[in-house]
Amino acid sequence: MGIFSSFQYYNSTTFSMLKKLLKMVRVEDNLSYFCTLQRTCFMSVLLTLKHKFSSLFPAGIADVSRTKKGSNLNENPSVLIIYQDSGEADFKKKKKFIQHLKGEYGVRDVLSLAYSDVQETELPEYFAHYKELDYFTRTDLSWRLKPAKTITELNLRKFDVLIDLSHEKCIPLGLLIGASDISCKVGKAGNPYEGLMDIVIDLPESAGEDEFLKHAEYYLSKLSFK
Repeated sequence: MGIFSSFQYYNSTTFSMLKKLLKMVRVEDNLSYFCTLQRTCFMSVLLTLKHKFSSLFPAGIADVSRTKKGSNLNENPSVLIIYQDSGEADFKKKKKFIQHLKGEYGVRDVLSLAYSDVQETELPEYFAHYKELDYFTRTDLSWRLKPAKTITELNLRKFDVLIDLSHEKCIPLGLLIGASDISCKVGKAGNPYEGLMDIVIDLPESAGEDEFLKHAEYYLSKLSFK
């Protein structure tokens, strides 16, 4: 059975099941309620198919043409931190690091941007569109997993430094890193998008995120890029 035939079968079968359920609870005359349930079922199936399709045929990841230039934290640059959400404790760590950058170096503009691999309606409660702590989800992706609107908005903000905290392959983050025109991209050696970085920090494989951030901060505050 082909993918679209399967979809039609699944949708029609679910439609019939909903109709029987509605008769059992004596709401068969409530057409509005019935249609709402059917539309919800349809959208759920559609989103599932979209995710499956995009996983098979993602957009290509490549570094955009841009001017490459280092930035020192003591020169008040704007900083973008990107990562894949792994829980509230991780979210709080990013918030703490932002406070450190602002307090220690007076960084004028910093944003921690997370990708949460869920639909917008399934987003964890600790997320919101804060000024310095933001997110995007599956809902924001194209059929080929590209977060086009997010990329456009970030490029308009003209960040100076991008710090990549992705630890495993995540196509939406890879596409965002590649399409970003930020002049200085920093990441850890061995990370999936190392080839898109301008500054690659080589650490033992066992070194965690905290250790990487210490080294990234050191190089970005001590090196001269003039």
